[in-house]
Amino acid sequence: MEYVYILQEIDFDGTPTGHYKIGKTKAGTEARKRQYQAGNPRFLDPFHTVEVTNSQTVETDLHHRFNSYRLKGYGGGDEWFNFHSVDMEKVVSIMNEYNETPAYVPPEPVYYQQSYSSPDFELSGLLTNPILGFVLLLVFLLVVVGGSLKPVNLGNQPSGKEKARWSQRSCINPNGCSGTIDASSTGYKAANVRAAPDKNSKLITTLNNGQKVTVFEESNGWIKVELDSGIKGWVANNLVR
Repeated sequence: MEYVYILQEIDFDGTPTGHYKIGKTKAGTEARKRQYQAGNPRFLDPFHTVEVTNSQTVETDLHHRFNSYRLKGYGGGDEWFNFHSVDMEKVVSIMNEYNETPAYVPPEPVYYQQSYSSPDFELSGLLTNPILGFVLLLVFLLVVVGGSLKPVNLGNQPSGKEKARWSQRSCINPNGCSGTIDASSTGYKAANVRAAPDKNSKLITTLNNGQKVTVFEESNGWIKVELDSGIKGWVANNLVR
């Protein structure tokens, strides 16, 4: 798959300049951002990305649709647009018409139950050989009693696969905690950001693996995040670490 992206230009005081670059890449938005950042004194922030089969066709079509906003000669090319007075949700909505990334549906939880069985012992041998009987009894106690003991989780000592989720739920900072998009375990290259914690809610944007976000809260298997651009939305909780 290939990608068509929007880069947002941020001024020196931290406010958006209203200038956006629409481009294409096969290597991912972050790699393309670093390439253009080297020649731009202002900060460039990945604003939105869609996954497509033919990025050249989609990029050309978007350039034509937004031609009246084009900044000719800006940045040494014709891929920059002045969206200063434009509702960017409409721009994102138009880009999403080309999006071929399948929506992620969180899997149903699977619960496992482990049982233990006690080994059978010949008690006749215990009566004729006290030492052997003592050894076998000690082994029996270790297997049956020791095997039934399970580690206790006190809530602040998570283990194994629970660590990523626990770190998000334990965030008590009102300004949010740092998080990273990681959809690699699901086989996807990007995560959908939705307007509400519901897979059927409006798609706001998509985030690539490795993109940094600010994590605020968890609800019904979804994490509320904020992008560097200020956009807020919800991402499936197993796509954020």
